[in-house]
Amino acid sequence: MTYTVWMQGQQIGQSRFEYTHDARRRAGKFIPTDFGLTVLPHITDMCPALMEFGDLCRREGFDMDDRRAETAAAALDAFADTAEGRRMLGAVKRIAQIEVLDPLGQAVIWESLAITDVDELAAIAHARSPGLLDERLNAEGTVKFMISLTLAKRSRVAKTLFGVSEPLVEC
Repeated sequence: MTYTVWMQGQQIGQSRFEYTHDARRRAGKFIPTDFGLTVLPHITDMCPALMEFGDLCRREGFDMDDRRAETAAAALDAFADTAEGRRMLGAVKRIAQIEVLDPLGQAVIWESLAITDVDELAAIAHARSPGLLDERLNAEGTVKFMISLTLAKRSRVAKTLFGVSEPLVEC
């Protein structure tokens, strides 16, 4: 089943969400449209922006393993006006504009979503750990873009679409 991905009323791509982690988390190859290719550099900026923001937080003494909302809020308050903070917030705003439609044309309510440029991610990993992904960096015919999403806890997704054990309810 193919899911379509939209931004500002225009389709930017599609995915079959081939990989299932659990009842709420999905990932898959992302196939962009021509329009999608024009906006993807801004959308795929999320992963590098988060890494850069995390590096800043660590340098400034924030515990990046602390998952409490108040810790994240304190880091954002402290660094929102930095270059790293502005980059991360800009990426969040762009991601928030994305809509995913199921094969029936119904909106999939998601909690988190990322579209990743696999080559860019590999280059970041290589820069942080040289040699780690040398084979991947030289591979041909591999996936260029991946999409991952976490369904909202209360979502309009029927069990038959994502194969969850019980239907999720509408928000």
